[in-house]
Amino acid sequence: MKRFVIIDNCTSKRASIYDKVFQTEEEAIETAKAEWEALTQHDKAERDAYYVASCTIDEDGEVDWDSVDPIIEFC
Repeated sequence: MKRFVIIDNCTSKRASIYDKVFQTEEEAIETAKAEWEALTQHDKAERDAYYVASCTIDEDGEVDWDSVDPIIEFC
């Protein structure tokens, strides 16, 4: 089943992470917009990428990174 995540690729962490899986694209985009607007310019500059993507979740509850399909990018 398709799910939606916010991918936060922070250059200082050198990893792409996500915190929450969303059921709808609209909910993920609204949350990402609010989070992006709340970040300082410094925090925004620390990211290689910040975007909403559709994906599948594996049996361990983790993102199947091969299935990630970006929808909207914020940086």
